[in-house]
Amino acid sequence: MFGIKGFAKGLAKAQLRSFFAYRGKYPEMKPEELYLAALKMRPGYSENLILGLIEDTKEFCTKNGKPFNFQEVVYSLATFEYEKTHPDSSWEKGSKDRAKIKETVKSIVPANI
Repeated sequence: MFGIKGFAKGLAKAQLRSFFAYRGKYPEMKPEELYLAALKMRPGYSENLILGLIEDTKEFCTKNGKPFNFQEVVYSLATFEYEKTHPDSSWEKGSKDRAKIKETVKSIVPANI
């Protein structure tokens, strides 16, 4: 079984591979289209859920003065999946776990792609 960092690392690497695969095959795609295409490769998610996740991430970034990029989208996906699979996690513990997820995603997904 993976720990929190292993979980985030595996997810981030898979999403990065999907992103680069789509960008290589469809270089004319806009960034948000690439984000959607990459996340659609994740099993078990509807397009509507993914679009909502992307929109929520964009809204959060705008509201908090953060750049909206693929790194933030992958972080949102990772925290969404983590919280879905760990519903009993306390807010304090969850906050520490989200920090670990953020750190791991940032170490794998460049902010400038």
